[in-house]
Amino acid sequence: MIQYMAVMAGVFGLDTCSKHMVRKKIPIGSRKQIVKNYFSLRHIKNKGMAYNIGEQKPALVLYLTTILTGSCIFQFFYALCHKKRYGHILLPAAVMLGGAFGNLYDRWRNGSVTDFLYLHLKKAPIFNVADMALAIGALWTLVLTICKK
Repeated sequence: MIQYMAVMAGVFGLDTCSKHMVRKKIPIGSRKQIVKNYFSLRHIKNKGMAYNIGEQKPALVLYLTTILTGSCIFQFFYALCHKKRYGHILLPAAVMLGGAFGNLYDRWRNGSVTDFLYLHLKKAPIFNVADMALAIGALWTLVLTICKK
């Protein structure tokens, strides 16, 4: 159990620290090029979800993300209690929960999520460390679940 909590705390800490540094060093709306034509840091405040979906209703987004995070917590503890059957998903679930807590904390504290990682691809969203943890954890869970069957 302690290793999963450590993973959650590590992801949460990395996300929170990276957002704090971006808020301090990069003004909102500005961009800092890292790899020319491929990757940059671009500081935005996102009151919605991916692609700013729901930006006009931040209270609804906060409510939904709180409910979804609560559901993920329940599922994590369910898997923990049924470790024999679901133990394979506990580590990726811990990664996802760390990301979910990071974005939820940002929403509760600041009313929006700080996004700053931008890949110069057509229609690519601007994202953050928590978003990466959520995506990686979800993909990891999917692969493990498919391979287990």
